[in-house]
Amino acid sequence: METVRKDPLGSAWVVIAALSFTVMNLSVKAASTHFGFSSGELVFWRMLVSTLFLGIMAKAQGNTFSTPHWKTHLNRSVIGTLAMMCTLIPSYICRWQQASRSTTPPPSGLPSFHFSF
Repeated sequence: METVRKDPLGSAWVVIAALSFTVMNLSVKAASTHFGFSSGELVFWRMLVSTLFLGIMAKAQGNTFSTPHWKTHLNRSVIGTLAMMCTLIPSYICRWQQASRSTTPPPSGLPSFHFSF
């Protein structure tokens, strides 16, 4: 019978991961205001540098990024992008509605939404 080694941190890794993502997001927002780049640009460059670093490390170990599960990865990417858009678009609409209550005209080409709270 095999003995199962338990991780001493156990489910604390979930909390550590959540805190890490929070710190990363706060860092991106702080850097975007400090350097004058948008958050999207900073995330793009961060991911590009990470991908290059991981590619160099994989090549040094004789591995590749190729996978037989490319359809699954593509599906996950599309769903993740749509999920991110579903969280960003409502915040844009709410900001637009708050701005439309002032004297500024609405942006052209956008549908007219009105929610009363």
